[in-house]
Amino acid sequence: TSILLYPFASPIDHAMNDQDLKRFQTWGRSMEPRKGVYSVGDPFGALGYRASGTCLDWMYASKNVTVFVLESASPCGNRWCDEKKYGRRMRTTARMYASS
Repeated sequence: TSILLYPFASPIDHAMNDQDLKRFQTWGRSMEPRKGVYSVGDPFGALGYRASGTCLDWMYASKNVTVFVLESASPCGNRWCDEKKYGRRMRTTARMYASS
């Protein structure tokens, strides 16, 4: 499962208005290539911690940009996978996300 994140990442005292929150949740679900591929939410709700240092909040609050960040785990479970062993699987997965 991958995680599709939307604002607010930080700080804890910011909250999205209810109308925008519903839109982000609906749009996030509509981006799934198939049901259950993504966990959709803000960083605290999806990850369980605040993610400081991102541009999500600024883009949404200051520039009125609808912004999502997709985080996905590597197929080998490590940061860098062996291209010979996992290359085909990584390319197939990347194509699936790119086409959604």
